[in-house]
Amino acid sequence: MDEEAPEPSVPSPDADGRQGERSGSQQDELAANRGDIQVDEPATQPSPLPPDITAVYDQLDPSDPRGSLGIALLARLAYFVPTEPVPRDMLLATFDRPAEDSGVAYEPGDVLAQLIELGLIEGSAGVVYLRNDLARHLQDRPTDGRAQTAVEQSLADAVEQLNQARDTRSLRLLYPHLKAITDLAYNRNDEQAAQLCHGTGRYLLLIGDYGGAQLYLERGLAIRERVHGERHAATAESLNTLGGLLCAQGDYIRAERYLTRSLASSPQVLGENHRITADSLSGLGLLRQAQGDYKDARQYFDRALAVREQLSETGCWDAARSMSDLGALLTIQGDFAEAQQLLARALEIQDVDLGMRHPDTACSLAHLSVLLYAQGDYAGARRSVERALEIQEQVLGVNHPDTACSLSHLGLILQAQGDYAGMRRAFVRALAIREKMLGKDHPDTATSLNDFGLIPYTWGSDANARRYFEQALAIYQQTLGPNHPTTAVSLDNIGEVLRLSRNYTAARPYLEFALAVRQATLGDHHADTAISLDSMGMLHWNEGDIAQARSYFEGALTVREAALGDNHPDVAISLAHLGALARSQHDSDLARQYFQRAQAICEIQLGHDHPTTRAIRSDLSVLDSWSYQASQRLAEWTSKLNWRRHKS
Repeated sequence: MDEEAPEPSVPSPDADGRQGERSGSQQDELAANRGDIQVDEPATQPSPLPPDITAVYDQLDPSDPRGSLGIALLARLAYFVPTEPVPRDMLLATFDRPAEDSGVAYEPGDVLAQLIELGLIEGSAGVVYLRNDLARHLQDRPTDGRAQTAVEQSLADAVEQLNQARDTRSLRLLYPHLKAITDLAYNRNDEQAAQLCHGTGRYLLLIGDYGGAQLYLERGLAIRERVHGERHAATAESLNTLGGLLCAQGDYIRAERYLTRSLASSPQVLGENHRITADSLSGLGLLRQAQGDYKDARQYFDRALAVREQLSETGCWDAARSMSDLGALLTIQGDFAEAQQLLARALEIQDVDLGMRHPDTACSLAHLSVLLYAQGDYAGARRSVERALEIQEQVLGVNHPDTACSLSHLGLILQAQGDYAGMRRAFVRALAIREKMLGKDHPDTATSLNDFGLIPYTWGSDANARRYFEQALAIYQQTLGPNHPTTAVSLDNIGEVLRLSRNYTAARPYLEFALAVRQATLGDHHADTAISLDSMGMLHWNEGDIAQARSYFEGALTVREAALGDNHPDVAISLAHLGALARSQHDSDLARQYFQRAQAICEIQLGHDHPTTRAIRSDLSVLDSWSYQASQRLAEWTSKLNWRRHKS
């Protein structure tokens, strides 16, 4: 397994200094998935220098073409971090700049080999190191402006390519050099400095270091606005990336300002069919989805996908990313058939173009898991999310927000499967990651608090469950607003806790408002709306209004059969509720019909030994001896499967 992705600290850029000596070497496997940079395993650390190494350097003749080229190579290598591996191809690429002399008689690669033979450089065929003593000697010499420019541009170009491919493994190798060289350029006001800041910020965003990413992205944008103005491709790119970061941080108001500015300028400057235009559309789609505006999100995702499918030069993986995003949105909206088609297409492309160890592939697997979970295929959902989680831990790190998202979803699956100990372990890990990486007031942290409430609820501690649900609700109301579908989840959960405590008067406004929000945002025929209908049915039954309870239960069953199919576990919940209600009214024949259907579904979908299957089977066998209280106990038990949160 690869190392966890690094968590860089906030830099203290020095505009005038040069990077100092660094200790340690990169220990991860260093192999590029995309791009022209080929990276081998790091070579062993340089052996002790002979005392006359600087004398060997001084023997290089600047008047000789080979010596001049050797001096230029070493000057470039001196701008990288000593003892850290430098990809050989990247070093040689610093000579592909137009400003270089075109009449050099020798190839840089041949001269590099000679420098290795002389002991001035150590390394393998894939990576090279500059000796520490020689690095200090070169840093004491006058600055070579051409070397610095060439190294900065070569590194910026490579990082841009690797960021676009989301190649975290190769970026991890380059990060020590990227940070040191970017910090040197941080206070300059030119496009090359902006490109370095932008590239560093994009990498930190990719690995989940949102605080570090914001510092560099804001600096890159400030430079580009000063150098280029608003109507420029580079400025539009910076606006879009910073907007995406703010969206990930839960700062939706500021995110919208940056993303709308990016979209306003990119089509005018670049045209409708450009990668940055598609990125702006995609970013706004993700923002609208996070805000609960699914209609607008769908329009943005559709437009982004259309643009990306026309852009063959950016690679099919960009189109696959749009397919995955759109598939996830359609799952939320309950359009499972189209969602499944899009996710299958995305995974097929990603498997071929990116491989199965890529963060985009992991994202699509996680989205597929959410779809399978919504469809009631808990075994398939678990396999898919566990594959996603394995990739995310290896490629992004064990403390990445995406890792936490998969853990959170795995916990829900384990709950549905009756593995409550496994559910608890997954929820505990997810909450710890989110509090550390996102903060205590982030919507995703609220989601984990809501999940955490399921732990005490499962063991009957309603008071502790309510405490977590109320914490989640406070964050949701602050960040998402009171009328968001995700806010409705906590409202419904608090109402259920109050109902179970027999505080029906207090429960009613929570349950009624949750139902109203879901009907307004998701529609009357959405599976999550059926959860609220079920909750209202239980409340009316508790209050003794049997006719109203039956009406709500029947409404929930109708919605679920239409939205989920006849054999979904949620359909079994509605059937069990109707069966328990019928038995409480001494209608054993009708109750038996409902229970038998519910049992058949649970045997197939949940398994013979699932707690809910056992409960229905046991009580069905003694149907005629049931009491009113026993009927309600079964209804309360099957209600536990209702405790799900909307996956957004």
